[in-house]
Amino acid sequence: MTESAGDILKSWRKQRRYSQLKLALELDISSKHVSFIETGKSIPSKEMILRIGEFLFIPKREINRALLSAGHAPVYSELPMSDAALEPVTSAIDQMIKNHMPYPAIVLNQAWDIVKVNDSANRLLSELGLSRHKNL
Repeated sequence: MTESAGDILKSWRKQRRYSQLKLALELDISSKHVSFIETGKSIPSKEMILRIGEFLFIPKREINRALLSAGHAPVYSELPMSDAALEPVTSAIDQMIKNHMPYPAIVLNQAWDIVKVNDSANRLLSELGLSRHKNL
């Protein structure tokens, strides 16, 4: 069974330590509306999901998941790291890793997979016997 948009928003609200009333006051909506969204009595609009997501700093991937659960199209696209549009980001990460020498630097994704390492980190991981592991 997939999570509803209300379940997703509720878990992020709780993670950010907001009560329904506090969230409602911050967004200038009724606490009853927040409650109805979270319990599934009301299907949130695309704008409401985006508004709550932006306020609670919910990751874009999770906002897309909430939108899909509510029957809306996803708003944010997800690009592979090899995409040309991400070249400035990847070059900045490469520069930070390079500048971190002689100290170990490891770049992980959200699943704790090793994406990039510098030479020092590579030696450290080898010494620890973790050089063959892709996931920490």
